[in-house]
Amino acid sequence: MMIMKGRENYTITLALQLFTASEAGSAWGSSMALASIATVVPLILYLAAQKQIIGTFMQSGVKE
Repeated sequence: MMIMKGRENYTITLALQLFTASEAGSAWGSSMALASIATVVPLILYLAAQKQIIGTFMQSGVKE
């Protein structure tokens, strides 16, 4: 368990939850924009490194 002191150390999902709670659930457009950004960034990073990730999985499964 991590103890985060300060908002600059919050994870994206925690920040999204706090933002939604502070807006009382009424700012759906802003919440969806933040959720989209939180989803798209890791997806782009995965797509950029997909070949290396799959190669590592394949190498780790090979037994000699």
